[in-house]
Amino acid sequence: MFNAVGESWTYFFGLSIGLEVLLLAFVLRPARCVEPDCHARTWTESHPTLPSRQVMTHRAGFEAARQVGELARPVAWVADEFGVCWDTVMAAVTADGIQALGRTLRRRRSEILAHRDAGASSGTTEGVSLVTKNVKRAGHGLRRFGHYRLRCLLHTGGVTLPTRPSPPPIRSRRSPLG
Repeated sequence: MFNAVGESWTYFFGLSIGLEVLLLAFVLRPARCVEPDCHARTWTESHPTLPSRQVMTHRAGFEAARQVGELARPVAWVADEFGVCWDTVMAAVTADGIQALGRTLRRRRSEILAHRDAGASSGTTEGVSLVTKNVKRAGHGLRRFGHYRLRCLLHTGGVTLPTRPSPPPIRSRRSPLG
């Protein structure tokens, strides 16, 4: 058994069809248990479409995330427009980013698993491409092919310079005889 203890208003920020910000108000009744051995003495009625401690509807949060992400609007401006605090909009943006990451991982699941199973990567191709670009950049402006060839060999490690001969020993003032 329980007794109703009045009513509590809960407010959400939502969007209309034309993407105008609306303030939605719901009445949720708090209740109190009358039995002495009840484990929850008081509670507030809930509704499946109204998650607890949520300030914006999912649709309003998605629109806020779209404005911040795609339209590159500052979070503070979007929060002011929706009538909520900065943290609320940032939480919606973060949740949307995590959902986008989840969609990408689901879409690329077969490629990710194939890489894990085969262990193959495009690292070798990317490395050759990087070396080619560096050689091209280093040889820019050289007019003689011999100089360009030497520069290419130096950059790719294909040439080893000869070691210099060691200098002769320095003579001392002492005579070698004694």
